[in-house]
Amino acid sequence: MYLEITEYIYVNHEMKRPEKKVIIFRMRTGHGKTKKMLKRWNMTDSSDCNVCGVEENLQHIIMECKKYETATSRLKEQVENRGIQFRIKELLGKAAKNKQRETVKYLGQCVKDTGLIDAL
Repeated sequence: MYLEITEYIYVNHEMKRPEKKVIIFRMRTGHGKTKKMLKRWNMTDSSDCNVCGVEENLQHIIMECKKYETATSRLKEQVENRGIQFRIKELLGKAAKNKQRETVKYLGQCVKDTGLIDAL
């Protein structure tokens, strides 16, 4: 899955860790190091999540995986409290322009909290 970029999408140039920018870019372009992509690149034998046993893609990690449930439920609460739908496209930049900055901030924090900053 990737986000079709047809208009300006906010990137926080003030992020303290440049890795967050790289990870968000990878997620937006569909090149995050999920097991699905690692399998595609012949870097692992299975594309299945070690916890849930289903294909590990970005949708699964952010929306469904039990391993990251605490951090992603916090992310869901944060974005929904701002009136943003909890969907991958909104999280990756399709939220209203006036809400993109906060959405990227929340997503970056979630990536950090889950430890995915070192994995994706």
